Amino acid sequence: MIVAGSLGLGMYVTAQPDVKDAVPVWMADLLGSSITIGALTAIVLDLVFHHWRAGPGVPPLDRAPEGPALT
Repeated sequence: MIVAGSLGLGMYVTAQPDVKDAVPVWMADLLGSSITIGALTAIVLDLVFHHWRAGPGVPPLDRAPEGPALT
């Protein structure tokens, strides 16, 4: 999911170079480069999927939930 999102946004910026015209000038350098937008997307998605939890009481992803198994 992280790789697909990063590559997708990077390819989008490459295929549609006019996207940077829709953002403020100070962001155009950041969002106008496919490498930069791909790297930023990968970092944000990694934080969302692997480092931020939903709240207290949520089990970590590396441990199976307790209770009867669904078969």
